[in-house]
Amino acid sequence: MNANEETGVSEAVAGAATKAQLLIIGPFPPPRHGVATVNEAMYAEAIKAGIEVRRYDTAPPSLDRSLGVRLRRLKKIVGALKVLWHFGREHPEGTVYCSLSGGFGLLYEVCLIGVARVARLRVLVHHHSFRYLDRPFWPMHLLVRAAGPKALHVVQTRSMGEKLQQRYPRAVRVLDMNNTIFMGSPISARQLLSDRTPFTVGYMANLSRAKGLDDMLQLAELAQRAHSTMRFKIAGPFENPADEAQYRQRLSRLANVDYLGPVYGDAYKAFWQNLGAFAFPTRYRNETEPLVVHEALRHGKPVIALGRGCIAAQVGDAGHVLPPDGDFAHEAWRILSEWASDAGRLEHLQGLAHAQYNALHRESLVALTQILQQIKSKPTQDP
Repeated sequence: MNANEETGVSEAVAGAATKAQLLIIGPFPPPRHGVATVNEAMYAEAIKAGIEVRRYDTAPPSLDRSLGVRLRRLKKIVGALKVLWHFGREHPEGTVYCSLSGGFGLLYEVCLIGVARVARLRVLVHHHSFRYLDRPFWPMHLLVRAAGPKALHVVQTRSMGEKLQQRYPRAVRVLDMNNTIFMGSPISARQLLSDRTPFTVGYMANLSRAKGLDDMLQLAELAQRAHSTMRFKIAGPFENPADEAQYRQRLSRLANVDYLGPVYGDAYKAFWQNLGAFAFPTRYRNETEPLVVHEALRHGKPVIALGRGCIAAQVGDAGHVLPPDGDFAHEAWRILSEWASDAGRLEHLQGLAHAQYNALHRESLVALTQILQQIKSKPTQDP
């Protein structure tokens, strides 16, 4: 967010004699992933708006899903319940902000929200998964009931909010806010210019089959067999260390792939340089609105992706979205080859990517202002 936008948000929510109190419960980096990044950014935006913010980190020590890691997370949830209860006793007009899991972790959050209601705190929950929207999921029924009719449910798009209310009619108050507000200001058109020879496709994720790594390697294999000059940049850590060896073996056979590992700071900025397009063939069932797709649009990179969650709404006309269960590698190879051979079309797509990010960013600024205003307002009775 630039300085003028920050001032606008701060002025819009200013004016309370006593600072509003907010407790954010959820994962924070490290490890870094989409939900943790959004929580970290929400924490920073609330502070800028003059809100007194506390946070409690429930993140497991790694992305590993072993029993030991899960038990350590359970210990953190117990700690969060204690912190939440004391916060409610100290600040009965405060607000609790809770980012929601996509699976049975929702049962932890049902407990947290239940304590918040007993403590008469206002409840704001942020949805980050399509798993319980694609089909009914009983833990989400419990959570919506526990949160009550005055809870504010934050979703990424209007269609996501409509699906939430269709599945769970007790979710009365819904606000859509896409995540571009947490990604930074749009990059100016002059910064979009780059040398796109040879045509290079980027892909960044916590690397796993679910996040599309197998699809990307198959795409690179097709390009190599066709003796194409197209290249690929892959970045990110391997989500499961047990899979790393086999994936590195496949990568070693691909002369057209540069594997960069996890990238931060200057290396992260360098990743986006000289890309012709960005690919994101996620098959992750909880996928909603991947931040890395927004980052690609922000840098003016057209996106080719599988249409899970809100990705089709994210990309808009700035690329191509394939059916979520389709054959990504062969279709992407055909489409990317067309983009690479038509400089005029590619230039047009890059302009559309930049325009798409600008439009989404303006919408999210309005929504963030509404959320901060609610946190700073006086609560009504019976939360």
